[in-house]
Amino acid sequence: MLREITKASGIDVPETTELETALDDIIEREKAAKKEIDIEDAMKLSELNDKAKAEDMRLMGMEKISETKKRKKEKRDGEVGLRPLEFMREKMAKDQELKKEKMELRRQEQKKMQEQHVTLLQQMQLQQVNQSNQNEGCGTCLHAAGSATITNHGDSCRKALEKAVNNVLAIVKKA
Repeated sequence: MLREITKASGIDVPETTELETALDDIIEREKAAKKEIDIEDAMKLSELNDKAKAEDMRLMGMEKISETKKRKKEKRDGEVGLRPLEFMREKMAKDQELKKEKMELRRQEQKKMQEQHVTLLQQMQLQQVNQSNQNEGCGTCLHAAGSATITNHGDSCRKALEKAVNNVLAIVKKA
């Protein structure tokens, strides 16, 4: 998004990296998922309200005349029936349960995205190590980066590998 603004201003901007593209994609997906969830919530709430109204209308249509008179008298006397209160309590309980499920799903999605992000960072770090090893003329160091021991390599190569492995471990610990 910032890149688009700077491009529009005429400033020369380097190309978007894979990481930036992946992060933008993740952000867009998260926004779309939130919108979809909000729409589903509104539809479910509307559907529940419609069902409750239909049920009340059906019950009123089926009740006997004596029950109708009794119900109308209760309303005039200011006595509130239990049916609306029970419905609201059940509705609130269902809404709370639904919110808990949504929060759990969101946590799982965020955890999955975070794991994907860490994996991507690790891969990028290993690519950087590989490139630095190729630049130093030591192509066998990449194999050593995957193992726990680093032996039979020069001091500069060993230090570079240890630094890269420590960076990857630090990234994993932060996640």
